[in-house]
Amino acid sequence: MTERATAAPHDTSPANAESPVVTVLTEATTGESAMLRATARSLVEQTLQAWSWVIVSVTPLDPPIADQRVRMVDATTRAAAMAAAFEESDGHIALVEAGVLIEPTTLEKWTWFLHTHSDAPGVLGTRDADDPRAPRLLTREAVVRAGGIDAAYARLRSGTLERIPYTGWPPVHGAYAIEPEPRRLPVTAPNAWIQEDCPCKNHHEAAGPRLLLITPWMTLGGADKFNLDLLPRLRASGWEITVATTLSGDHALLPEYAAHTPDLFPLSHFLELVDYPRFLTYLIESRSPDVVLVSNSELGYRLLPYLRSRCPEAAYVDFCHSEAEHWINGGYPRLSVEYQEVLDLTVTASAHLRNWMIARGGDGERIHVCYANVDAEAIRPDPEVRVRVREELQLATDKPVILFVGRVSDDKQPDVLAETMLSLHERGAPFQLVLAGDGPDLQKLRGFFDEHKLADRVRLLGAVEHDRLGEIYAAADIVFLPSRSEGIALVLYEAMAAAIPVVAARVGGQAELVTAETGILVPRGTVAEEVEWYADAIAPLLADAGLRERMGRAARSRIEQSFQIGRLGERMEELLELATQMRQGDPRPVLGLGVGRAFATEAIELTRGNILFHAAWGGAVNAGGEAPARARSYLFLQRVGGPAYRWAVAHGAPGLPALRDGLRRRLMGF
Repeated sequence: MTERATAAPHDTSPANAESPVVTVLTEATTGESAMLRATARSLVEQTLQAWSWVIVSVTPLDPPIADQRVRMVDATTRAAAMAAAFEESDGHIALVEAGVLIEPTTLEKWTWFLHTHSDAPGVLGTRDADDPRAPRLLTREAVVRAGGIDAAYARLRSGTLERIPYTGWPPVHGAYAIEPEPRRLPVTAPNAWIQEDCPCKNHHEAAGPRLLLITPWMTLGGADKFNLDLLPRLRASGWEITVATTLSGDHALLPEYAAHTPDLFPLSHFLELVDYPRFLTYLIESRSPDVVLVSNSELGYRLLPYLRSRCPEAAYVDFCHSEAEHWINGGYPRLSVEYQEVLDLTVTASAHLRNWMIARGGDGERIHVCYANVDAEAIRPDPEVRVRVREELQLATDKPVILFVGRVSDDKQPDVLAETMLSLHERGAPFQLVLAGDGPDLQKLRGFFDEHKLADRVRLLGAVEHDRLGEIYAAADIVFLPSRSEGIALVLYEAMAAAIPVVAARVGGQAELVTAETGILVPRGTVAEEVEWYADAIAPLLADAGLRERMGRAARSRIEQSFQIGRLGERMEELLELATQMRQGDPRPVLGLGVGRAFATEAIELTRGNILFHAAWGGAVNAGGEAPARARSYLFLQRVGGPAYRWAVAHGAPGLPALRDGLRRRLMGF
């Protein structure tokens, strides 16, 4: 048996490499050199740098890469090679076959999962868990208990290992496919103690400025579209970007985020809620971001005092899109005002929102405006596309099309939308409605149109990918958005870029974009009043193609002159630089470590309660508005039996945590 380490010019190992916490084990044979080189490339790209790679074979092979972390082990038999590999390993054992490619954050997420789940014997890369080539990570303890790597591999079948989405698979590197959330929800025991130990430091050398973006999820919406417009422009200027999400839920846009950065961490995929604070601290210490940017994350705001107490070197910035009076009396801008003493700078999507925040105690010198803007080259009028899409949607060529784009939920007032269409129909106005969007009120809207014999005038498209949406705009004549609240709706930017007049609510900062020459803004009122006002605004546009054309040209011209997407990156870079200057020249106070930890504990407890509440009710309520019976039973047991349970655990009663978890899974579904 022989061992050969690699050392050569152009060594790919990092200069500050730590002792390995993961050893990747690969069996190889003659003729697999190209496959080994492919796996090597995916290992070099791993965000966890503290790994070693042991390649075992019964025939001598050349090292696939020049890296001090790689060791070649030759042995006369496979059993001897595997035994030698384990002896040479450090930390946990990752089984990765030659030619298998693992995604860049795989080893880091796997390591953190095992570090925070001490009873887990290993973790599995998705998607096809039954594929024997699917990579997996086994704890060193599990291998020792089983009596060797082969025995551990045989014992720990896929059904016994946690699956972490977007790690270790698919076999085509970078080709992300949508993967489901884990079944479990990341809840923890009440008032759980926040731990602060980490599996390693994993310091990354920066080649340029760095940004850590904290956002709730990666899903279709105005906030995520803004993020996806911003990230490539910062990347083009040399910024390195890390994204962490704080909510369990839909991450359908993860592949789009991955096009701009591999450093993506949906925390609910691999951590319990109580571990979020220490992992975010670890990310800041590991990546050393110049700026931590919070965007629409309630937990992100509530953890700011903790993060600043641990990592005061970064500048902390938030971006606010719009106020929401119906949620915590102001929404995210309310949180921004409340947490302004730990924020170096706040960026708003409109001057209206800046003024709203100042009126409620915000520091105007630290609140600046950056409009979302739009790519006027990607969305533009196109007569050929217009004809094609109208044919595909079976739309009449002689009737104007009203387009609604957005989530079909209470914020967009679908009842006002529906009643306005009915009013126009009763007036005899010629129109067709195309609705692009999904949401909880879509079926109710469908029922309304069926009941009032309007279904033949309506095309309900459901959720539409953004690339397709650009084509849908080309087929439209009017964009209608009767929102209850907005900052400046991204839909309006896009509609105006497509040379379409808009009819929308006079809310938020929308008057900063829409002028009398480009559209019509309607004030808020009762449902009946708004329906009448919207119908009065839309009817003349339906009747006059020349008016629509003039307003559309003016709308396109306004976008081209004042709201081009290139300005977004320039403006945000200016503001991020200003934030770093203010952190250095006029720093915010830093809380003590204990007070910071207290803030984090309260933030986690509040979030835990919200998760349990929504899981218990989950939208599945009976006619009386009550939660499902099983959920009510669990909450009753938790309330009544909680003190006795905690006393018994404190006095060493065995098996109670497992019993609690079993009851929770049975009654609550997680």
